[in-house]
Amino acid sequence: MVSYFEEKKLCELTDNNLGTCVLEDKEIVFANGVLAERLGYSVSELIHKEIGIFVHPQDRERLYEALQVVSSSAESMFIPLRILSKNSGIFCMALTLNNLMFRGKPATLVNFLDIETLKEIQKEAENELFKLQKAIFEAIPHAIMGLENRKVIFANNAVYDIFGWHPEELIGKSMRLLFHSDREYEEEGKKFYSVLKKLKTHRIEFTYRRKDGTDVTCLTSVSRIGDDPDNMRIVATHTDITRMKKIQHECDVLHDQLCMYTDHLHDMVERERSMIAQEMHDKIGQTLTILKMNLFKLKKDIAPQEEDIRKRFELTLSLVDSTIRSMRNLAAYLRPILLDDLGLIAAVEWLLEEFQYATGLDVELNYHPIFKHVEFSKKFSTNLYRILQESLTNIVRHANATKVWVKMHYKRGTVMLTVRDNGCGINTKKIDKSRTFGIIGMKERANLLGGKLWVRNWHASAPGIGGAIVVAHIPISKEKERQ
Repeated sequence: MVSYFEEKKLCELTDNNLGTCVLEDKEIVFANGVLAERLGYSVSELIHKEIGIFVHPQDRERLYEALQVVSSSAESMFIPLRILSKNSGIFCMALTLNNLMFRGKPATLVNFLDIETLKEIQKEAENELFKLQKAIFEAIPHAIMGLENRKVIFANNAVYDIFGWHPEELIGKSMRLLFHSDREYEEEGKKFYSVLKKLKTHRIEFTYRRKDGTDVTCLTSVSRIGDDPDNMRIVATHTDITRMKKIQHECDVLHDQLCMYTDHLHDMVERERSMIAQEMHDKIGQTLTILKMNLFKLKKDIAPQEEDIRKRFELTLSLVDSTIRSMRNLAAYLRPILLDDLGLIAAVEWLLEEFQYATGLDVELNYHPIFKHVEFSKKFSTNLYRILQESLTNIVRHANATKVWVKMHYKRGTVMLTVRDNGCGINTKKIDKSRTFGIIGMKERANLLGGKLWVRNWHASAPGIGGAIVVAHIPISKEKERQ
């Protein structure tokens, strides 16, 4: 990058401890007092001198080549050279070369850095970097250890918090201290280092032994030092996840208990529904049928001239027929007899026919032939049927659709149920945040069968086709189905 400087501005920006000059085609056109004093000349003696006379003859060609590169490429360069002074003889300096505009002309800015000063600066920077690295190293709450041939070569203070050992107690010792037995130490070491021969980094969860003999579970992240796969030097970071694993185990137990209670609750609800449906069919249904038969007989005894009474009887018979139909529909909704007597597909076909008749929506059903030949368990059939039933209910309530596609597919031991409509779609953010019990219930039923359920918008390539889709993937338990 070319900068524009006049002599006064350059003097202001020049470091008082840095020798500086400006060259125009190797000729010195500006020099500061620091450089003049270092070379043993006055500033005026340096002006209009060729820079090469102050450089060792064996180094001049390197300087000229560097000047050419800088002037042609506009890049800066750093080059060490032997410098000739008027009185002190030869000494080494590092030169930095940069392009600039000086007094309206292209020029090269040259800064002279004393090698010893440069070494001191570098050493000071290295010390500061070391202090920074050490501070970071000690501030990290994870145990960090460097290993060579499975022996600890460095460790931070966090190893005491996690393993109970002070760093100085571990350095020089074998990692065997952190294992429960020689066998475990050898087996885990072989597995670990065989992986590191293929991968530069590796991560595992492992339970180590603390100094006091108690266990600590850590997430261990390891990185191989260098690219050589045979290199036995590694850096390992250990994060204590004992409490997290305990909480996770407790959550898993609670989740299993919740699933068990939910399963039991669903089973109780289905039994209650089945009992109520049976009572409605056997008692209320029979009573209504007898009532209809009695009314029909009484109707025959009505005299021809009593037309008004005949019409009332016909209206009453019509109401009884309507009540019987409603009772049957309610009983079928509570527990479809077809599901128990003829199986899942027969119940699904009846449900879709009733849905199409009641709503006027066009319904298309496709299913795998296996559904005709496999008798599914009662739990599996009931939950899949209820998922489909709730999906259809949501379409009627929210979708404003005209067509519904239902597909029951089977692949590699998994049943896939999809229910799609061409309606207005869904707001997935509201579904995720709100208490949509219908969708929660469907997901819970899928979970009870060991499966998963998703509800999302359907994006089709054909214009005008959209809506929502419910997808359930449920594995079939071989022990609960009979061919």
